[in-house]
Amino acid sequence: MLFMPFGFLLRTMFRRGILMATFGGFGISLFIELTQRTGIWGIFPCAYRLFDVDDLMANTLGALLGSILAWAFIPRRSADRDPRLPRPVTAGRRLLAMACDVLFLTLLGGMLAIGWRAWEMYGQGIEYDKLDTTVESLLSVWVPLGVHFVWIMASGQTIGESATLLRGRSAGLPAPLARPLRFLAGIGGYGILSAASFPLSGPLLFVLVAASLVMVFTSRGHRGLAAAVAGMDIEDARMHSQPVRR
Repeated sequence: MLFMPFGFLLRTMFRRGILMATFGGFGISLFIELTQRTGIWGIFPCAYRLFDVDDLMANTLGALLGSILAWAFIPRRSADRDPRLPRPVTAGRRLLAMACDVLFLTLLGGMLAIGWRAWEMYGQGIEYDKLDTTVESLLSVWVPLGVHFVWIMASGQTIGESATLLRGRSAGLPAPLARPLRFLAGIGGYGILSAASFPLSGPLLFVLVAASLVMVFTSRGHRGLAAAVAGMDIEDARMHSQPVRR
């Protein structure tokens, strides 16, 4: 189930065939299993999980099945469908943008933390029990949040919205006020509450996530909680642009 979306998206978004999806799933799964077996390639003192051949087979099969499902259920694109024309803002598209925001936050933080730990252990020869966790925490949480904040302040859209060709449009509040509110009521609030350890951080995080998901379906134009708090609407980034025809 975990690798079925990989095969599905490889077929629908990147136009690759069943063989590419199968071998791609095998390669990624093999990399994951080797990472587990070696304790993230020696960064941790011992492996915290085992190399499991059954997982390798199941993940490869999942990628294959995802690719087959994409071939069976996704209609072919019309030849005259111009990709430069705007598309409707749907709930599914908004959820995908939110998932991309969380994925970016998690992956960037993880990569920076692992890179710092590798530098300490291999570059400076620091022993495992003497590693600087303060810098690691800064890199894994606050640097990705800072990137998100700068992105929203500069463009008015989140990183996930940029990936899904969406953008925020001010519907009342001025941008210097609306954009920080959007950050705090969205991915910024999620990241801060996830990293915080005060007594109500867990319940507040649950309320924020639940409200964000519900408002994707119930708010005007599927704009969601963060955009509603900021007084913004969500539209296709290609809106008002005229495609050049030859």
